[in-house]
Amino acid sequence: MRAAEAPHTAGETFLLADESPIMTGELVKLIAGVLGVPAPQLRVPYAPVKLLALVSEAVCRPLRVNPPLYRRRLAFFGTERAYATDKARALLGFRARTGLAEGLADLASWYRKENLL
Repeated sequence: MRAAEAPHTAGETFLLADESPIMTGELVKLIAGVLGVPAPQLRVPYAPVKLLALVSEAVCRPLRVNPPLYRRRLAFFGTERAYATDKARALLGFRARTGLAEGLADLASWYRKENLL
C-alpha cells in the first residue's frame, strides 16, 4: 500500500523479501524440509540439459506447443541469485515481519489446507 500511495515511488519496482540472502541450493533444502521430504540429491551437468532445452524449443515451437523445458527456465535455475531489498527499506520503510522459513511453512500449510499439496 505504501508503494501505491507514496508519490515518490511512482514507476518504481520493489523486491519484498527477507533480509538474508539465500542461494538456490539452500532454498531447495529449506523447501524440502518444510514439506517433510528429502532434498533432491541428483545433480545433472548443465551443458547436456541446455542442449535438451534447445531441442525441446526447436521441436515444440513450430507445433505451437509450450516446450516442457526451455533455456530461459533453465538459466533461472542454473544461476545463483540474491536479491537486495535496500530500496524497499529506504523508500518504503519495509522490513519483513516473517522470515523465509516461517513464510514457507505458512505457505505449505495453506497449500495443504486447499488440497493443492
